[in-house]
Amino acid sequence: MAEEGLDITKMIPSREIVDLKRLEFPLSTKEGFISAVMALGCGTLPKFFPNVPEIGNKNNDKNVVMNSEYRESQLRLPQKLYDSQTYEQNPLLRGPVEEIILAYENERILSGFEKNHIVGDGWSEHFKKRFEKLTPKIGPVESSVSSDEDEKEKLPENPKGRKVT
Repeated sequence: MAEEGLDITKMIPSREIVDLKRLEFPLSTKEGFISAVMALGCGTLPKFFPNVPEIGNKNNDKNVVMNSEYRESQLRLPQKLYDSQTYEQNPLLRGPVEEIILAYENERILSGFEKNHIVGDGWSEHFKKRFEKLTPKIGPVESSVSSDEDEKEKLPENPKGRKVT
């Protein structure tokens, strides 16, 4: 039977991404930062926000069982946060939220979920480059399969210009 009143944020480890103390008041507090992000009209934030839950490694805690839908819901930021025009109202939030997006997307990849896409031209160049570099890690099995597929695409050609199969 499920116990009520359990705080999942205390059971699952999370890590701080942005040092809020470096921001100006009221953004320097967790509550102030969350309320400023909510003021952007982005909707519901994950329970761990602005921290990132470390649920990509399923072996962190054997006593916590989560289905994949719940894990993904904890790693899903509102789509509006992925649009650079959202931060025109409060440009001070763009930098910290860029770091949070990168951390959430990295954790999504580790958990086996697809990466979201950013929209708009207002992102920093450094963020764009780092975001594009986020790709799933390829293991030895996947790399051998992809190299086999590459070899099949490069079939030898006969002198008449047709590919030989």
